[in-house]
Amino acid sequence: MDRRVEGSGRLLSQTIRAAREQGELALIASLPHNDLAYAQAALRGGAHALKVHFGLTHRASGQVAPTLHEQRELIPRLRDLAPEVPLGAVLGSDAAQVEESLDLAVELGIDFVSGYAHALPASVFDMDVEVLLAFDDQTPLDWAAALPHRAMLEASVVPHTQYGEPLTAADLLLLGKLRAATSAPLIVPTQKRLTVVDLRLLQRLGVDALMYGVIMTGETAEGFEQVARQFRRVFAEPG
Repeated sequence: MDRRVEGSGRLLSQTIRAAREQGELALIASLPHNDLAYAQAALRGGAHALKVHFGLTHRASGQVAPTLHEQRELIPRLRDLAPEVPLGAVLGSDAAQVEESLDLAVELGIDFVSGYAHALPASVFDMDVEVLLAFDDQTPLDWAAALPHRAMLEASVVPHTQYGEPLTAADLLLLGKLRAATSAPLIVPTQKRLTVVDLRLLQRLGVDALMYGVIMTGETAEGFEQVARQFRRVFAEPG
């Protein structure tokens, strides 16, 4: 069965490109709780896109998220809140679980699906959604050269034991290898605690977007507004 449908026009790739043309890194808010207050805070701060989680334990926060079928009302509420903002979701922790939710995700208006390469079914590339393919610290780096058409690369390559530590030269070298391997949009999550200088370095390296979350914001909704404002301010000022 062909499950492709007409797209909504809220493309994350276009949003990233538009931010780059303005001299910015696009900001994707990775929300630790499926709660409108977090989305509202991120949008007030200037986040360009939102990502929510279903059917798994969020790595950075430890929060256990309900499945999309259990919380299907969340997506229409987020769509009403921000109709023109790209909205993405992690749909589960394994390929079978994600497969079960793909049709519903498209029906409800999800714009991009995010997940680790080993946890996404191949069928996601036949859906009318963009795909944010995450590499972890065990993913072979040369896979970046083989990304399917329309896929974007999320470089979640920091080992969990190093979460919240300062960005290092080794991190930049690893990201540089990924950047050299693919022309696809490169998104870096804030697994390390980033400084203003780090943001400039990542931009010069060729990173296209930042996915920020609890390591930078803390657990409160207000943190998602504050960090977005801080990040947007960096790129509004002369480098």
